[in-house]
Amino acid sequence: MRTACAVHLEFTMRHCLVAFLITVVACSGSQASEPSTPGDAPVPAAPPDSPPAAAAPSAAASAWDPAKLDELAAYAESKSTKALLLVAGDQPVLERYFGGADASFTRDVASVQKSVTSMLAAIAIGKGLFKLDDTVTSSLGVGWSNAAEAPEAQITMRHLLTMTSGLDANLGYVASAGSTWLYNDDAFYRVRLVIEKKTGREVDAVAHEWLFDRIGMTTSTFDRRLGKDSKGLPVVGLRTSARDLALFGRLLRARGTWNSETIVPAAFVDVATSTSQELNQSYGFLFWLNGKSGGLLPPSTPFTGPLVPSAPADAFAALGASDQKLYVVRSLDVVFVRLGDSAGETRNALSSFDEELWKRIVAAKAPPK
Repeated sequence: MRTACAVHLEFTMRHCLVAFLITVVACSGSQASEPSTPGDAPVPAAPPDSPPAAAAPSAAASAWDPAKLDELAAYAESKSTKALLLVAGDQPVLERYFGGADASFTRDVASVQKSVTSMLAAIAIGKGLFKLDDTVTSSLGVGWSNAAEAPEAQITMRHLLTMTSGLDANLGYVASAGSTWLYNDDAFYRVRLVIEKKTGREVDAVAHEWLFDRIGMTTSTFDRRLGKDSKGLPVVGLRTSARDLALFGRLLRARGTWNSETIVPAAFVDVATSTSQELNQSYGFLFWLNGKSGGLLPPSTPFTGPLVPSAPADAFAALGASDQKLYVVRSLDVVFVRLGDSAGETRNALSSFDEELWKRIVAAKAPPK
């Protein structure tokens, strides 16, 4: 059995290496090409009125049990689902809409926007607009939080992206930056503000230029929400469709490469979808991670075992309130999206619905012939 010191050393060495890789990518500019993972070649964007990937049947897509997929769809429909999409390989094997919805259905996907914003931050880093360890104050100025100036000045972009700012839900001081994990929407919103400050543009325009338009996410927009944050500033939400989210998932599956072009630096995709700090093993850079020995759920509630026991260990996810879900699983070569109303639990991020969905997804994977 490894000692705590050994685990800490392994974590530290791994993240030093990743930090070095990110620095190399940033210094080389955003046009550098990154290799995709074996068997995960880049795929083209889908036209607006076609499925996420229209292609001849692939081995990955044919290895699914139609009857079991119907059972998955029926269960999802019974839990207030509006849109359900499972993409295997390069094409959808299950695409269903319920309750009057169709492929044009969009909704605010709540905290799924965090993972999309993480990739916008990655692109900004690749362009040299800021670094992970730059302080937030250096971009937004003194007083961007409701903490005193001294502790506020210690908070970096890394802390915002890993939920370790040490601020509470009202941006007040709770603990030193990096010493506690506390799920925090208002702290997260500052990532968007930094991107806007560095580019001089609103996040929706930036997202379209850097990400949405480049991979065919034609229905996605960052829109103003009602209400303001704890500093009295407007907040935004991401409105998108199941097909658009599937395109985003396929980009992540290919480690940021699309049509042989680097959209997001591969090194940052890797670090964003790996444990980002020692306080919550199941959290990356605004992504949820499966297959760990435990972690923390919002706001800071411990749990043991993997995030979703029935899902493959390598699954990672963007999860939003009322059960908005995007899962990416490279070992199965799949992307899974669910949009709709709450499946029955009013919890941020994870609910028991995730486990029940994944039991049925795994059951639908046909055994090898």
